[in-house]
Amino acid sequence: AEVSGRRLVLAGPIGNTDYFREFIAPKLSERVSYAGHLDQQRLASLVGGAAAALVTPLWDEPYCLVAAEAAACGTPVVAFERGGIPEVLDANSGRLVAPGDVFAMAAAIPAAVRLPRESVRDSAIARCSARSMVRRYVAIYRDLIDERNSADNDWLLRASPRSGASGQGDQHLRTSA
Repeated sequence: AEVSGRRLVLAGPIGNTDYFREFIAPKLSERVSYAGHLDQQRLASLVGGAAAALVTPLWDEPYCLVAAEAAACGTPVVAFERGGIPEVLDANSGRLVAPGDVFAMAAAIPAAVRLPRESVRDSAIARCSARSMVRRYVAIYRDLIDERNSADNDWLLRASPRSGASGQGDQHLRTSA
């Protein structure tokens, strides 16, 4: 909020009350507020009405549900480029910045808020909907099947080369009778 000159609203559960009390609460002001741990409807209303969602994970999340949900609301996202976030966002739904770089995040906000909200939502649906995810999984499975069909046709019956079992790659797996 300080760097961007914009109002910032925080929402979500407080996992560590001592940390919140010592480091977050002193920074709350007219420009920075805490909305609380909101139910789904109130959170969707807050996020859907925001100029942008700022996503600042401290670890490499395998999938960023926060970014996907914000974009699904049509809200542009500015996020640290960590973990699975680059798979969730594209240039039509937000902006990625270096992890921890709050100055780059603040600088990216104006470009993000200019994104058409309909394009943001369309991008989220194309990248994150159940239908698009299933299509991508099916494409991966088809590629694997095509790859395996061009080789040995009983590959499912062999030990995986990743299993680390030396010398067992050509032996059929048996079940006890």
